[in-house]
Amino acid sequence: MKKVFMLVALFSVFVVVGCLGGGENNSSAPIVTDGYRSVELAIKNDPPTPAYKIVTGGAIDQVIGHVQLKTDTQAVSLEQISLKLTNGTSADLSQVTIWDGAEKIGSAVFIGRNNIATTTLSPAILIPANSKKTLSLKADFSSIGVNQAGGQGHLVAVDVTSAKGIGIVTRTTVDSTGSTAFTGVRMFRSYPMFAPEPVTQTTLVAGVADLYRFSVSTSALGDGIGLAKLTFSIKTSVPNDVSGTMTVTSIKVYGYSDPGFSSPISGPINGQIVATIPALASNGMVIATLASVLQVPANSTLYFKVVGDVGLTPGTGTFAGAITTSLLGDASYPVQSPIFMVPVASLSDSNLVWSPNWMTSSTETDSDWTNGFGVAGLPSDHLQSTTISK
Repeated sequence: MKKVFMLVALFSVFVVVGCLGGGENNSSAPIVTDGYRSVELAIKNDPPTPAYKIVTGGAIDQVIGHVQLKTDTQAVSLEQISLKLTNGTSADLSQVTIWDGAEKIGSAVFIGRNNIATTTLSPAILIPANSKKTLSLKADFSSIGVNQAGGQGHLVAVDVTSAKGIGIVTRTTVDSTGSTAFTGVRMFRSYPMFAPEPVTQTTLVAGVADLYRFSVSTSALGDGIGLAKLTFSIKTSVPNDVSGTMTVTSIKVYGYSDPGFSSPISGPINGQIVATIPALASNGMVIATLASVLQVPANSTLYFKVVGDVGLTPGTGTFAGAITTSLLGDASYPVQSPIFMVPVASLSDSNLVWSPNWMTSSTETDSDWTNGFGVAGLPSDHLQSTTISK
């Protein structure tokens, strides 16, 4: 009786600093039958997975995906894996490596316009019969900047297109079925990381109040980032004749160099980075366009707070109300290939506008700006909100 052995590659993406992903491929290979059994080979990415993450140019050993390989009724010696550069250019990557746990077992380099690369594994990986094996893909990214090869804002994705091995019993070549569909990662010279900070008081009182606090840190590589625009949501309780009404006016945003919010950043008077906003819009949106580009140096953290004058008007009963504030993110990347980066004026619909500083520090007219999509710590809807109430 002739037996048929097949190796199936099942691919999955795991959470890495939150930001990898891929769609699901529900296609399947034909059913193989030898008179005694039938085997259906199904391929899909392993949900749930984050869709995206940001890396810096020059970063090495960045995990860009995990591949799961599954054998049927025969053990297989896995010897070769083929890769495809499905997004980005060969200049964006210096190499892609394949890892079995902590051991590097293969590497590949994409050259010129050739987006296919094959690596022979050393050592070969033995996958027992009816078993699964997970290998990791890592990438070394090219540096970004003057006379550097990496592309600012490029989306880079590498997929596994096939695997090849030898059946341990039959000693015949076994070719895999299936391929991955990783969403990829986006590379910048630098990038920001956002985090909420606690306010000093959460009880609502009339007068000047801290409505919101947050911090912005920057990656160690590159020349820091520039900030041009922040957008906040400030929502107040619905007015009520019994519980009373409230107003929020004279909204200001201040920056500090210390976590105690005691040392204003240099430049703006008292650290106020945005001109005073007289009152809330009807939808509670506060668009905070900075008076000038604020630079956050590499590998550093700045701290920010939003303050406003709170007015409380009692109703016929006991006053009750709340103000909820948050920093808004962006749900999609603003521009696609071949542009990737644009001037500040082209991002009027974005909530966060920042620059990864391709060359020292970018001005508002430089085509080196993007929005808050995928920024570390900042969800697509909003950063963790703060509520003060009474």
